[in-house]
Amino acid sequence: MSWTINISKQAQADLDHFRAHDRAAYLNCYRLSLALRKDPFSGPGKPAKLQGLTGEVWYRRTSIQDHMVYEVFDNSVTVASYRTHIE
Repeated sequence: MSWTINISKQAQADLDHFRAHDRAAYLNCYRLSLALRKDPFSGPGKPAKLQGLTGEVWYRRTSIQDHMVYEVFDNSVTVASYRTHIE
């Protein structure tokens, strides 16, 4: 199954920031986004479900300090952010 990926305005701003300031992080975000199309629940970036939230909200590591946060729906995935700090 191939999932449809939607990018929020905040996530697009994060990508624009990485494109301008950190090419390696930008390419990693691109690679992780491609992996989401195949399977949002496994793959690179150590995917894990965010605890304490309703719905299927997950995250993956984009760098040592940044995480991609996304929500999984029936046939689509919406990326909320690529630069979220999770502790």
